[in-house]
Amino acid sequence: MSQKLKLAGKLPGNEMINGLDPLAEQLAARWNDSDAENPAAVLVIGIMRVRKLEVVAGDDGRQHVPTLELSRVEPLGVLGAENIDGLGLASVEHQKILLRAAEARTGDTPLPIDAESVDDAQITVIGDGVEGGAQVLEFGRGGE
Repeated sequence: MSQKLKLAGKLPGNEMINGLDPLAEQLAARWNDSDAENPAAVLVIGIMRVRKLEVVAGDDGRQHVPTLELSRVEPLGVLGAENIDGLGLASVEHQKILLRAAEARTGDTPLPIDAESVDDAQITVIGDGVEGGAQVLEFGRGGE
């Protein structure tokens, strides 16, 4: 959990700015199916706004902690093996946008699109090493 930011725990209530509400039933059904190959996950694009700012005392003085609120959200596509009514699979290009943004921010190779945390990502070096000057990596879910 981030110590630098907080997230307001609600989505916009107006369907004109919340494109996820129409997917609620299908996402619930996907969750109930509990299929690791077909998760209840949607790739989205959204706007986050600072809702409030707290000043908290820390070991190194005062720290400003903004609380972000998702003020607008639209689904780009479903992650998994099957689309749901009204929304197809997330395109490879949309997934690459997310990964490129993570790489630009961190300067590192991004975690796989389905990794929920660093602990969830399993990175395996294939073979003894070098292909075209770089190691070949295979990404997968942790614990599999």
